[in-house]
Amino acid sequence: SLKRYATDPGDLAARLEGQQGAWLAATSIRRTEYGASHGLGHALGADAGVPHGITSCVLLPTVMRHNAGVCARQMAEIAAALGEPNRPAADQVEDLIAALGLPTRLSQLGIGHDRLPIIASKGMANPWVHTNPRKITSAAELQAVLELARRVMRDSSRLPHPIPRLAQPDRELDFHLARGVVRHRVVDLVQRGQQPQAVVQHVAVGLDAGLVLVEAQVGVQA
Repeated sequence: SLKRYATDPGDLAARLEGQQGAWLAATSIRRTEYGASHGLGHALGADAGVPHGITSCVLLPTVMRHNAGVCARQMAEIAAALGEPNRPAADQVEDLIAALGLPTRLSQLGIGHDRLPIIASKGMANPWVHTNPRKITSAAELQAVLELARRVMRDSSRLPHPIPRLAQPDRELDFHLARGVVRHRVVDLVQRGQQPQAVVQHVAVGLDAGLVLVEAQVGVQA
């Protein structure tokens, strides 16, 4: 749906599917351990002013490669879900990010090499870094991950042709789509016997500059 939306911002079905996917992903909040990409993204964002969605673009593929040896089954599932079970999941994620016209390397963000030790040190203070499947126990290890994220770029000839950049998004429409997704979920909860008085759900919407947060609040009568 992301590729369809990027190609045609007027594809409402793709936009809705993207928001539903983002909402489903958001249900993992506080239920799972996010690992080094998420935790290091906090440090990178705070140090360099990089939006959190973009930190994921430049860090996630490298962290996936770092973790591949201890997450073989999970990586295989991701690779299959992305359509090419015989290609590494990290390569497919990187290709998707690049195809959406987003950065995949720290060097594309203009972050100097001299900042990497500082970002690594800050990263070690983030609790999510310490939940990484392949344990990271020192700032030096974290800096090594940053080094790879800064310079790694596979042969550009292997990347898909870039998808045209998005037109100005219709944020009002995105809000209404997000509200519809949340309302559907609340009704489902009520039908299951739960009676929430209100639900506030943040839905991440994939837009041109990264991830924009749309907040939808739906009240439900008990």
